[in-house]
Amino acid sequence: MHHSSQLNCVNMTLKLHPGQYKDMLGCKLMGSEVIIREIKIEDVADIIRVANQAFLEDARRPSVSGRTLVNCLSRFPKLQLLAEVDGEVVGFILGSIENDKGKIALLAVSPKHWRKGIGRRLVKALEDRIRKAGGREVVLGTPFARGFYEKLGYKCHNIEFKLIKELPYSTISRMDSDLSPILFNDLKTIVKKLGHDEALKFLGAYFSAFEAKGGKAYKLMGDNGVRGVIVVAENKWNSELLEITYAYPSEGEVMIRLAENVVVEASKMGYRWVGLRTYSKELADTLIRRGWKEAHMAEFWTMYLMKKEL
Repeated sequence: MHHSSQLNCVNMTLKLHPGQYKDMLGCKLMGSEVIIREIKIEDVADIIRVANQAFLEDARRPSVSGRTLVNCLSRFPKLQLLAEVDGEVVGFILGSIENDKGKIALLAVSPKHWRKGIGRRLVKALEDRIRKAGGREVVLGTPFARGFYEKLGYKCHNIEFKLIKELPYSTISRMDSDLSPILFNDLKTIVKKLGHDEALKFLGAYFSAFEAKGGKAYKLMGDNGVRGVIVVAENKWNSELLEITYAYPSEGEVMIRLAENVVVEASKMGYRWVGLRTYSKELADTLIRRGWKEAHMAEFWTMYLMKKEL
């Protein structure tokens, strides 16, 4: 891991003559100069202001963008950059590096400065610093900006599908599902069935559900015992969305049956949507054929995982 003190980077805010351009220095933009520099602790309010305006997703919330900024500044201060125009902060990018893999945590530009190349300059400036710090690739996840990053040479290497089932106006023919609550007495049997590593994932979701609103854990029984388990909790940003936080198995007919039974339970509780995350395109396609839809909600959206070799 590269610690911030190991990054051989300097803060650069030198001005250029008209028409000149140099990475990480000033550049002309519609008669005004754009300065790319490191974020200082006193810039925090301006960063939050830009995040509030620029993000549709949950990064607009100070609890997300502010916490991310603090964590990044604490660990990798020289990888946190902002853009200024006429002394006003108009954009920022937050980055990190682990071993030789850099990461873009957040990128935002104030709406009045969109489509002026500021985002591209911020990305290039961070890439340069990651490269100098020993990084060989940069990764990120984005719900809405896949096309922007592809123009900068990034490729989508995986997709985390977010699917939703809207319950009002749907035909749900019963009030009780085939699921039953998981009791403490069930845990020994379930963890033996799952195996050590999978059992740890299940138990993490199971105990997290204790404190989550709408948190519940269910089992699906068959002739030979437990066929599957599933954990749900209310989405922390949207009180009408009941999200599946864990399921085993995570694919196949049992998974589909688990999800459809959660729909019954959620309808009984009066939720508007059930949400599911999966990396399986086959499962996503199957559920879409059954009336689910790919999510493009601000609180719950399909995530494109991108990367670029430096």
